[in-house]
Amino acid sequence: MRSRRRFITIWALQLALSAGLLAALWLLVDSSEFADSIRRADPGWLLAGAAANLFSDVLRAARWRTLLGKTEHAGLGTLTGILFLSLGLNAAVPLRAGDLARVQVLGRRGIRRMTVLGTIAAERLLDLATFAFILAAATLLDAGKAVAWAALAYALAMAVLFVAAVAVARRGTRWAAGEPPRGLRARAKWQLGWFAHGFRALERPRAAAEALFFSLTSWTSEALVYVAVLEALDIDASVGAVLVVVVVANTVVGIPLTQASIGPYELSVTAVLAQYGVGAGAAAAFAVLVHAALVVPIVAAALVSLWALRIGPRDLLYLRPNGQDSSVSPFGTDAHAHDRRLVR
Repeated sequence: MRSRRRFITIWALQLALSAGLLAALWLLVDSSEFADSIRRADPGWLLAGAAANLFSDVLRAARWRTLLGKTEHAGLGTLTGILFLSLGLNAAVPLRAGDLARVQVLGRRGIRRMTVLGTIAAERLLDLATFAFILAAATLLDAGKAVAWAALAYALAMAVLFVAAVAVARRGTRWAAGEPPRGLRARAKWQLGWFAHGFRALERPRAAAEALFFSLTSWTSEALVYVAVLEALDIDASVGAVLVVVVVANTVVGIPLTQASIGPYELSVTAVLAQYGVGAGAAAAFAVLVHAALVVPIVAAALVSLWALRIGPRDLLYLRPNGQDSSVSPFGTDAHAHDRRLVR
């Protein structure tokens, strides 16, 4: 009961913050320009943007499959559905809890949860690399010196984290070998070893290149969502400006301040686009519509995925007993299916 009240409190606070930030945005922009832009939006381009968004997530699922390893437990169709579900939950549940849904659902299907968590961390590392590339491209397109410094910062962060990830991954096999050890420190190191398995693909040049390719193409497809909404509103903005908006918007989304980043997303996108000569009202209309094109389709896809994959509460709320963690492989087997239980 207490945890439920805490959950509701967090949800209510996030909704209140979203409402306050959207109200501030409304007061800061020209409301007539905003309303006129919304009214003139071309629905055909908006639908094209929604389609590009869903396709970008299919490419992310392909990247995730590369990081997991192409096993019988992790087909592309299944991973796409689980990713849709995760992103939909991130939009509907506080504090990006949808990421944990990926861990639980794949754990239910025989893949070790700590390894799945490691692949999600590896995805964030690849996103940093992609953002550095995008900002470097924006710099070449005259997006400004500040963007060049941001590109350098992302690149340095990616390099440091990549070296650390590979170093941990190389030690992970030894740490995770054998039966679960006794003692808090030894067991934490053992679990960290399984977490490190999520980075093992980055040690292999071919797999790392494949994962980076899917990362670049998925973010390119998402950038097309922004282009489509600009076309829908007939806003003239440079390619460099679009690339900067994509990185800033998704950096903000990564900080779980509000539900689905409603409020912070609109304010940040409006501010960045206004810096490149777009009227504040039109920029705010763009922010609202592009956010809708990103969130609404994925919530609908999440609902379809729940039905198609037959995912229920047991898939999201179970815990695996300690005895099942004795396998050396990062991928479990269906032979352990009887040894799972629901969290009560």
